[in-house]
Amino acid sequence: MPTTDEKMQQSADELKKAAGGLVFKVLESFAFAVLAAFTISLLWGWFAVPLGLPVIGMAHAFGLSMLVRTLAASLTTVGSLIVIKQKLGIPDKPFWERFATFLAVQVLVIFIAWITRLFM
Repeated sequence: MPTTDEKMQQSADELKKAAGGLVFKVLESFAFAVLAAFTISLLWGWFAVPLGLPVIGMAHAFGLSMLVRTLAASLTTVGSLIVIKQKLGIPDKPFWERFATFLAVQVLVIFIAWITRLFM
């Protein structure tokens, strides 16, 4: 039977492992976002600038990427998830939980966009 100290140490180890996974996911997401911004700015220069639109840098491309991603997620994900859940018989989460998740995502996007705007 594990002692209280052993249980606390095991809990601390699990917490460190989970936190490490979260940090990795955040860094991974940032790396993918930077790569996407580079791609968008490059393609914008190739295809939009010849049409008379202004050149954009990485910060603007990053902002556009977040805008499009947010709009696409808002329009498609919710409807698709509802249909999939209904077909699988998965009950919906309580409203407050769905709302809190949605609100947290929006606040995070706005915060990241605000930081990005500082570089423009």
